[in-house]
Amino acid sequence: MNISKFIKQERLKKKLSVKELAELSGFSFKTIYTWESGEKNITFKSFEKLLDVFGLEIAIKRKE
Repeated sequence: MNISKFIKQERLKKKLSVKELAELSGFSFKTIYTWESGEKNITFKSFEKLLDVFGLEIAIKRKE
């Protein structure tokens, strides 16, 4: 799964519209839309901010 689909999937799990996610995250509607559509790539810092809204975090671990 790519990041664009992940963002949309998590937004829908939280039952948020793009507008609601924009308001909660501090990003614009257009920015959220372009990330979800794959028109633009999200930065790591911005992705962390969205994950916070979703109640998620990034964890790095060694492969086994």
